[in-house]
Amino acid sequence: MFLKYLNIRKFILSFEKWLKTSTFEIRHKILNDICTSLFKMFIENEIKLHTLEIEIYNPYSSTIYGDIVKLILKNPNFIHNIRNLKYLGHDWVNGCNSSNDYMLQLLIKSHQNPKKFLL
Repeated sequence: MFLKYLNIRKFILSFEKWLKTSTFEIRHKILNDICTSLFKMFIENEIKLHTLEIEIYNPYSSTIYGDIVKLILKNPNFIHNIRNLKYLGHDWVNGCNSSNDYMLQLLIKSHQNPKKFLL
């Protein structure tokens, strides 16, 4: 199976819109469960991904990003098959969550032979 492009921000936003009627805590928990479960399915089915964008747009969703990046780091074959890796962070993100920063650095280092890497 092949996926040409995946923007994590748009991926998460689509589920946030779907869950808008829930309280924040419930919505955040459900959103995290859905997004990480879908990424597990991508990894288990050995999806070939052409472009992965990691765009952190909201400090409240940093735990979701962290969980997704942890999944990717535990499955090196998934990251090795990604041709283009893009990270788009906003000014307020810098220093916001040092564990996520560290995981993103590990992700970048584990991305061997990238055709393109953009910060």
